[in-house]
Amino acid sequence: MKRGIIVLFLMLALISIYTSTVFAGSVSYSSSLFPLSSGSVYGQSITEWSGQGIFCDGYVSGTLWRWSSNQWIAESGATDSAQGKEGCAIVHPEGFNSGSYYCETGTHWGDFWSGSKTSESDVVICP
Repeated sequence: MKRGIIVLFLMLALISIYTSTVFAGSVSYSSSLFPLSSGSVYGQSITEWSGQGIFCDGYVSGTLWRWSSNQWIAESGATDSAQGKEGCAIVHPEGFNSGSYYCETGTHWGDFWSGSKTSESDVVICP
């Protein structure tokens, strides 16, 4: 009888931990672009999570694109990763060609998704 009660409490504890991890967790991703008054442009792509498992990994790969000769050309790019129950992988590609159109794209992936997700900023003209 005591063994049954102990097993029941252990099962309830495991279910409680599992459901709190599943329902309390969040994952977000985005790409943004910020034109600067200096004539440069600053990109940002983020993969951010909280309330996940302690062995989670998250990644981001961001690319800053410049419009030139009727096509998008990769100006700069970077990757970042982080691990843990809560984390943030973030990159900041930069461009310096004043008067061009720019766009930031990001590829995001981690243990909390199956596959990858993409994000894209608005297109802006660098002053």
